[in-house]
Formats: sequence, structure tokens, C-alpha cells
Amino acid sequence: MTKQFDRRDFLKAVAAASVIVGYSRDARAWVPGPGEEQNRGQGQGHGGFDRVPRLDGVLLTDAASRAAKGADLGNIIFETPKAVLRPGSIEDVAKMVKFCAERDIEVAARGQGHATHGQAQARAGLVIDMSSLQVIHHIGEGFAVVDGGCTWRQLLEASLPAQTPPVLTGFIALSIGGTLSMGGISGMAYDKGVQIQHVLELTVVTGKGKVEVCSERKNRQLFDHVLAGQGQCGIIVRAKVELVPAQPLAASSTMVYADIYTLQADLRTLVYRNEQDSVYAQGVTDPGTGAFVWLLNIASFHDPASSPDIAYLTRGLSYIPGTLTTNDIPYLDFQLTVDSFIAFLRSIDRFDRNMHPWYDVFLPDSTLAQHVDDVVSGFQPDDVGSFGFVLIFPLLTSTITRPLFRLPDEELVYLFDVLTARDEPGYDADFAANKRARNNEWFDQARSLGGTRYPIGTLDFTPGDWRRHYGSQWRGFVQAKEQFDPRGILTPGPRIFPRDC
Repeated sequence: MTKQFDRRDFLKAVAAASVIVGYSRDARAWVPGPGEEQNRGQGQGHGGFDRVPRLDGVLLTDAASRAAKGADLGNIIFETPKAVLRPGSIEDVAKMVKFCAERDIEVAARGQGHATHGQAQARAGLVIDMSSLQVIHHIGEGFAVVDGGCTWRQLLEASLPAQTPPVLTGFIALSIGGTLSMGGISGMAYDKGVQIQHVLELTVVTGKGKVEVCSERKNRQLFDHVLAGQGQCGIIVRAKVELVPAQPLAASSTMVYADIYTLQADLRTLVYRNEQDSVYAQGVTDPGTGAFVWLLNIASFHDPASSPDIAYLTRGLSYIPGTLTTNDIPYLDFQLTVDSFIAFLRSIDRFDRNMHPWYDVFLPDSTLAQHVDDVVSGFQPDDVGSFGFVLIFPLLTSTITRPLFRLPDEELVYLFDVLTARDEPGYDADFAANKRARNNEWFDQARSLGGTRYPIGTLDFTPGDWRRHYGSQWRGFVQAKEQFDPRGILTPGPRIFPRDC
């Protein structure tokens, strides 16, 4: 049920990589350590060499380890750290954050590296590889206690058949700490709220290197500014998250729509009926006609004795006649749909090395169709790519209480994703520049229509843009940053609080 820290993994890493034992303040560089004579003459804090704390895990400085954590799914930003920590315990994270804070070394925690614009990178700093902390500590009735590096897939497989997280992302091989730092959305969230709404308690390492426990009732300031806080005030090292009863089957139905306006009307109907367990839409190119069409996806979770009435659940909807299809599949298979597709892409080398300049924006109900129509009607062949996705997720804003999860000011909003994937592996500078400019242009229009950014994507944001993004929550965010990360070392990638400003 758990993935225990395996000392042998670290010993293998030690044998293959350069292991850091100290930091040179004079050179501002991690070093494998001074020679024996220097060791006898210099201890910690003397002669410009500071020995790192004793760790349960390993701290690596070899080129391969650093390069592997100097990129992400976007393959657009490459900020190679000077060192990588593979922690063997929460104490490792705390010790090294404190060590770095005392020396003004920037730190970023990295889960599965699924952001697309350098969000979890730390140029010339320390990247903490949270994937070495993946223990599921306890599963109880209605909750689970897990390490921040644990993935949602690991938790789901351990909690089934009796229980499931109430909201899962489409791709569930993401770290729990990672999605809780952003929001965590899928078709399951529309009436329940995103994943950060279903957190009972967090254990966090702040920018001071202090381990703190927080919840809605304890240390609320930290709790509110870690959830969807993009790693600015602390690193989630453990989480107590909600579980709900699970059903064994998912009745998954798909309908086809020719235009966004008709699709949105039916999305709105389904949201306010609140009869489905999952509602979202996907845009695709019809292989027969070449036209861009929309697939409305709904799902009802059930047991074998109570199959849902699909005709009733789809009553009055305006999909293209004859396009409704339904498949009854095991609940786990339903949740692994995207994971299975990504496994296929990896098998043909069309995922990890491909560029992904994603565009992700929340839009109000009143302007969604206008923006989506403008974007889709201007698509170039490489704006989505052969392996990309176009997605729309509805969400009722009444389900959201976390202050840093910023949404348009309407009752019903939608996340609109253009998850671009370059067809060929490898980096292309012209493609990167073109798609970054494209995303910036699209977002300018979306913001003029009341849109807000979902910060997993590829978008050039200034500190002023972030101040505008957080709006009324900005002052509280600044205060929390000053309280929990006074040296400003945590998660420099988004440039929310750049140290050079």
C-alpha cells in the first residue's frame, strides 16, 4: 500500500553521481567537499566552507541529476539547479530549506514536473525531488494521510475498492503536493470544488525551514496561502485528504456537438441539474470531415444493481442525433483513461521530450463561447498538434473558498485548456517563441473578457500581472510571504515575488 523510502536506491545514486557534502560561500557553489587537510583545518562556518547537515537521503551535484530537474513537461524553460535533494524524510527537507535560507540559496520542490513554464525550477539553486517521499501513512474512514510526493494514482489504488478521493485530476500520476499547490481540477469538480477544497490538514516546511501543521482551525494563514499558493510560502510534505465511498462502475457517455454555443448551453444545463458525477468537454478534429467538433463527456458512478438511466440523464440535450454512446467500465479504468493514453505516448516517444506550451484560462459563463470561438476559429495546424488536447471544465464558484484560487466573478465559470503538444520530440526555438507569443495574445483577450489564469500553463507574467491576478488577496499573500518565507527563497520559477525587484 505504501512506497517506502529505500536506502538502496540512494546508495545506487551515490555510486553513480557526485554527492555534495558542503557549500562554498566564497564561490557560492555546492562542492563535493574539501580534501582531508582542509577538513582537518576547517569545520562548518570556517574558511568559506559550510558542511551540509546529516541527511537520510542524498544531495546530488552531477550534471545528469541536475539536468533532469532543470526541465519540465513544457520543455521550454531550462533552469538547471546547482544541486538536487532526494530527501529520505521530512526532516531532510526542513534541514536543507533552513540551510539554503541562511545562505540565500533559492529552493523549488518538484513533484512529477508536470508544469510547463519552469514553475518548479530553481536556476543555480536547489531542487527538492519530492518523488522520494511517497508513503501512504494511513487510510481511515473518510480520510487518508499521505506524503506530498505520493501520486493520486497511488492513493486511489490503495483506497479502492471502498473509498476514493472526491475529486481526481484527469491524469492521476501527479503528486498530491503538486496539485494542491495549484488547485487540481477535472470533470468531477464542477459541483464539489477542486482538490484543494478537500484537504483536512497539511504538514508544511516553510521558507524558514520550520515544520508546521496547518488546517482550517489551526495556523489558518499558512493553510490558506499554501493551498493554490504555488509553493511561495511552504512545501507540502504531508497531507490529510478527504476520501468518500467509491462505486465499482462508471457509466461514461459521449455526445458530439458542432459548435461551442450549443455545447455551452448543454454544459450549463447539466451543471445546474447536478445529476452527473463528472461533466466536461473535449474539442477534436473529426477524422472524416476535418471539421473541429466538441465531445461532451458525462459519467455516473454506480454499482451493478443500479445502472443509471442515460436517456433520462441526457433528456433535452441538443447533441447531434445518433452520436450518443455509453460504455460501462470499472471505476479505476475510468480514472486511468488519460494515464493509459499518456503511457501509449511514452511508448512511442511522444510525451516527455515533446514541447508542451499549454494555455489554461478560467472564463466566466457570459464570455466563454466568444473567447473559445475566437481561439478555435484561428487554429493553425500546430496549435494543438497530433498529441494535444482541447478541454473545457465547468465549475461553480460557490464551491471554492480557498483565497488564492482565483476565478472570474460569476456563479458559473469554465477552465478552457489548449494543451498544445509539438509533434516531434526535441526543442525548437521558433516554436517556443511563437506559442509563447500566441498564449500571451490569447490571454490578453481572455483577461479583457473577465478571465483569470490557471497557473500550470505557459504564460509570460510580470510581478504586476501577478498583483492584478491576486487582486484583493494580494496584500494578504505578501504578508504571508513575509511571515513564512522572509528571505524569499521558495519557488522562484513563477516570479511572483522576484528577489531582483
